[in-house]
Amino acid sequence: MLAKNWDQYHATPLDLYTQQTYQTILSFEPILPEHVKYMLQHMIPGNWLLNYAHVEGIHRALSGMARRSKYESKMELAVNDLQKNYDSFTKEFEIFFPDLQQHADSWLKQSIE
Repeated sequence: MLAKNWDQYHATPLDLYTQQTYQTILSFEPILPEHVKYMLQHMIPGNWLLNYAHVEGIHRALSGMARRSKYESKMELAVNDLQKNYDSFTKEFEIFFPDLQQHADSWLKQSIE
């Protein structure tokens, strides 16, 4: 829901923000674990962060995690529930996210003091 409605929450367009985020992550490459470096070789060219704005992008992510799981998780099937209950999930996100923002702001203020 955040990526899909990104422009409601951040002034920077999502495509630019994702590119900046990848550059920030890559700036720490010397200290990144090898499995993270390997994942980034797929994540960045596939622009996973941008693709989370679409149900198909979420489905692709869940399918990839399901393939890598040691167990038969069937998490790739979760997209069916997402599609079926999309409006409900959107409403719940719209209630939850402002609370999350407020909590994060409060935590940051306390951490700086």
